[in-house]
Amino acid sequence: MINSLDLQRELRRVLSEIQWNIVGIKTTEGHIIPVPPESRIVTVILQALAIPKIQNWAQSHNINVEDLTHETRSYPDIALSGGDLDSRLVALDIKSARYLGNDKVSRMTLGTYHGYFLNPDKKILSEGRRCYNDYDEHWIAAFIYEWNPNLDTLNMVKIVETIVAYKWQVASKISGSGDTANIGGLDSLNRLRNLQAEFENEEEFEKYWREYGRKHPRRGTKIPESNNLLTRYLKR
Repeated sequence: MINSLDLQRELRRVLSEIQWNIVGIKTTEGHIIPVPPESRIVTVILQALAIPKIQNWAQSHNINVEDLTHETRSYPDIALSGGDLDSRLVALDIKSARYLGNDKVSRMTLGTYHGYFLNPDKKILSEGRRCYNDYDEHWIAAFIYEWNPNLDTLNMVKIVETIVAYKWQVASKISGSGDTANIGGLDSLNRLRNLQAEFENEEEFEKYWREYGRKHPRRGTKIPESNNLLTRYLKR
């Protein structure tokens, strides 16, 4: 049986093998075009590199891998169950963050503090089959990378650290991004690397962010009319 410490160690070993080896996007004509210098694209590519590695590792332990990345903006990216995990159901989210220098890391978004998180017993995950509390463990696998958008695709990204930890261990007490209702991650490479958490345990983490969610109800984001191409088109 794989306990939690083994799971952390094994996933970190497997994912630490990943290096950025992307040279571009291949067209049907055989042309290689550069990957656009956009950090969100980097995140998606790293996720795509990670999933086959996890699947191969899981197969050797008879663990079922449910790839949920096709469910846009859902949680988690991957569900692990069975085999050497015994009866545990594990949620695994794959994240990335840019290393900005001087120990500073861009703040990861670790999922919403509304919706399924604020309603942990409501079956609104996996197309209504699961709730947040159905998962016995919540893990984050994070790639910390240096990014230079001025270089070619192959040299644009360099992975400097791979973190595998419980979600609560890498969470901060600051929301993740702008006007979206996301939990923010730690912004220190040293704290991430050494898992110097801001919370004592998962219970404290969940209590904090659920209270935060009740005090800061989600508000819809209004796209400025000047930037809304569809609105301007329909007004013609």
